[in-house]
Amino acid sequence: MLLGVRDGFQRFLGTSFDRLVPVVMVSQPPEEGSFSLPLSDSETLELASERAVMIERELGGRHHFYIGAEGGLQRLEVGGEAAYFVRYWSAVRGLGDETWGASGSLQVPPRLVAGLEHEDVSAALPAVRRRGGLLASLSEGRETRRSSVALAVLHALTTRFYGVLGSRVMPR
Repeated sequence: MLLGVRDGFQRFLGTSFDRLVPVVMVSQPPEEGSFSLPLSDSETLELASERAVMIERELGGRHHFYIGAEGGLQRLEVGGEAAYFVRYWSAVRGLGDETWGASGSLQVPPRLVAGLEHEDVSAALPAVRRRGGLLASLSEGRETRRSSVALAVLHALTTRFYGVLGSRVMPR
């Protein structure tokens, strides 16, 4: 995920300034434990936020930003049928608050989850952790964890700096 965070910062900063801006990234090891996807956007965003808070505590507030990113599923009712989507969320903490961003969504092919209970869906999905994750598996490499995290971080940074770095603030 570190490369996705870096890519998100580079994309944001590269379009915000007409010069190079140095950014130092400090990687944190992933949490140990069993792999299971959160089953809602709110649960996924909460995990990303908790990770950012944990990193901030561990590093003692020495840096400007602390980023948590998590992938998860979202279940929606579409035409009376359950549809599942995979998406990444990021939480960017620092400078006094926290902002969030999401990647695009990819629908899980219905045949992969047909007949499953909501709680069993994540176990049925084809995740390849070292090859870009679930998104890469479902998109045959066209979308990856890295590109999705980058977009989620870009979106969170865009929200954070709206009106600060050249955006026009709308009158109230």
